[in-house]
Amino acid sequence: MEEKLRMNGGAAYMTAVMIGVVCAALLLLALSLAAAAAVYFSPLSEEVLSTVALFIDGAAALGGGFMAARCSGRRGLVMGAAVGGVTLLITLLLGGNGADVAQIGVCLLSALAGGVLGVR
Repeated sequence: MEEKLRMNGGAAYMTAVMIGVVCAALLLLALSLAAAAAVYFSPLSEEVLSTVALFIDGAAALGGGFMAARCSGRRGLVMGAAVGGVTLLITLLLGGNGADVAQIGVCLLSALAGGVLGVR
């Protein structure tokens, strides 16, 4: 599949970004469910979730940036930036409250790092 993505040129980048966004969304969903279950089944308070949400956003963006760069095989920073931006929009749409500087920074920087790590 990776060879097919590399041969298509510009369309392959869009496909790679979409693969990264889907992976980031699935990671975001899985980690959010795990955090919610941890709070529900343990004596942790709900105030912990605001801090854990930053780590969840970062891990999801890192994984999505990594997958996008791995699929495209090049341009890791561009792939990471695209996935990080879309992941940030997803979290803003689902979260409802405005993004602060920490959330924007964590989401974009971790996606950029994932993009760099994903390039071979």
